[in-house]
Amino acid sequence: MNDVCFYQAWRACDQQNIDSVMEFVRSSAGILLAAIVSSLAKQAHQQEIAEQVLADSYCLFALNTARFAKLDEKALQTIFFEILARRLSLSQQTLAKHAAASQPGEESDSIILQKMPNPQGIAPSRVSALSLLEGVRGADKIEYSKTWMSQLELRLRYYLDLAPNGYAGSGEAIYPGTFDSRYKWQVRLNRVKMKIILALRQSLVSPLVSGWLKLVSLTKIGRRWLIGKGLPRLWATQNFAEDLTLSIDPLKITKMAALKRPVRKQLKQRFLWDGDWDEQVEPFVENDRYVFISDIWQHRDCPQASEFYTQYMAKVASNKAFVDHFAGIALTSSERIFAYIQHYLFYMYNMACFGFEGEYGKDSVWVALDRNSSLVKVKHGLHRTAMAQVLGLKRMTVKVRGVHHLHWQNVTLEGLDDLEAFERFMYQLKCLD
Repeated sequence: MNDVCFYQAWRACDQQNIDSVMEFVRSSAGILLAAIVSSLAKQAHQQEIAEQVLADSYCLFALNTARFAKLDEKALQTIFFEILARRLSLSQQTLAKHAAASQPGEESDSIILQKMPNPQGIAPSRVSALSLLEGVRGADKIEYSKTWMSQLELRLRYYLDLAPNGYAGSGEAIYPGTFDSRYKWQVRLNRVKMKIILALRQSLVSPLVSGWLKLVSLTKIGRRWLIGKGLPRLWATQNFAEDLTLSIDPLKITKMAALKRPVRKQLKQRFLWDGDWDEQVEPFVENDRYVFISDIWQHRDCPQASEFYTQYMAKVASNKAFVDHFAGIALTSSERIFAYIQHYLFYMYNMACFGFEGEYGKDSVWVALDRNSSLVKVKHGLHRTAMAQVLGLKRMTVKVRGVHHLHWQNVTLEGLDDLEAFERFMYQLKCLD
């Protein structure tokens, strides 16, 4: 590893220079694979698992480049090996003999603790970054296939925000390996439509609505009228955005609102929610997203053994493969189903290394408060909530999307001036943190 410059690797990632990034990968992959294999239990698929671990580690380093700004060569090397060690720790085949932690008191360790938090709740058998580094110094190289390298390059392009397959209608880059080029024009058309809609909303609709809401809320009568109408969500989020953002224990979310389309449409633009929506709930762990995340995590070393993989391969066999025309995703083969699973597993590894990241994903994780002040999960952020629970994280960031009107009445006593009522409600809301 003496010929590998980690500062140059970091700089290449920071500048999105894929050629230099791949030069770093090619110069280090063989020896790192050997060190990983030596840390795995002597079972089948050993090199395949080592290749998954190493590919994820390269991508984790690339995705989190911004965290490591202004670190020197030695610190960057230590950070990289800490990422590699944490990812390897999460393998189900890690050997117990590597359970020794890095030696405390070293300068590089303090840097790691500053840049890489230790998410509480995740306690796999610990692989030491220092023991991996020692293993690298005495290991022989392992050959890797051209297919593995080419697939890794596509993933690195994706995580460096180079979007090798373009963008879906929602604006997100399409994950490599799942894209079907037959739908590229449909995806581009959807993307153009969404750009036009967002541009009109940002330049025309939102300013007009915001201006009207401010005008109405200038008087006490106007504010009471707004609350009587369920309080427009736009007004609440614009005036109390920070107060409506909570840091909670993910396990506090035990229920999910099973709202039917008419109910969702009725509540969409309101902050105060009337009706019996909070009685139309199901256990969160029975939600299909939680079942999916739990399933693939249980089989993370061999996703082909997961129930999800089996079911979707059966759909392929019966010519009923899953297709998302809006995103251009078509799970029509074993490779595409594996890539789809790999995409979600990677973000679980990222969460395991760096904790919950609110900015990942196209929107915030939404919750609502029922009439008894309990948190209820609503749409947006279901996968991320499931990931945080399955991994055992202790904290995650959510945004309050709606509040049952009965709970609002109980907290604010309805007789207070509206601004004082909001202050009382926000104080009570922070008690949920």
